[in-house]
Amino acid sequence: MKNFREACASIDFNPKVELVEENGKEKLYLYGSIVEETPTNWWTGDEIPGEYIMIDDVKEAFNKAKGDEIEIHLNSRGGDVYASVAIGNYIKDSNKNVTIIIDAIAASGGSIIAMAGDEIKMYPNSLMMIHRASAMVYGNCENLRKFADDLEKFDKAVLASYSEHFKGEERELERLIKDETYLTAEECITLGLSLIHISEPTRLLSI
Repeated sequence: MKNFREACASIDFNPKVELVEENGKEKLYLYGSIVEETPTNWWTGDEIPGEYIMIDDVKEAFNKAKGDEIEIHLNSRGGDVYASVAIGNYIKDSNKNVTIIIDAIAASGGSIIAMAGDEIKMYPNSLMMIHRASAMVYGNCENLRKFADDLEKFDKAVLASYSEHFKGEERELERLIKDETYLTAEECITLGLSLIHISEPTRLLSI
């Protein structure tokens, strides 16, 4: 598992949130970490430069899109659970028909966003990872106990994100989430987490 994680961590994301038109089709590229707001340096308070996936940028892209259909190309190791759920729900509630294509990996919060698609597609070399909510926390023993209880509630929210698509018993899904499971495209299709297997590998993956 360690080597598999290292391989996933080595993926070059070229972070961006970009709406483009290609061959008459509107495509939104969501590459990078998912955040509520631009991260800041803990010591200095300075913003950490970079491109991030934020709900305001997703909303702006959807507002700019002219047609009723949009194709989202997703490549993310995840990030903030609040932002991931909010983006996923915004996409679901939009008046557009959304196809989500996992160009390389949809891990953690990225997989939550992926579940928002009317169609979910993966390449043969695409991956998905699902796991329990996690966080870094500081405080006394009472703070930590409360935080653990709160994390379990987040786990229920995570479970709900996949339940609509998952083909199987809830206990099986809970086990996959608990075990921090990496899934191939073929496995995702079997489990209902992806609908279509794209036959040609993406040109965008760089390892």
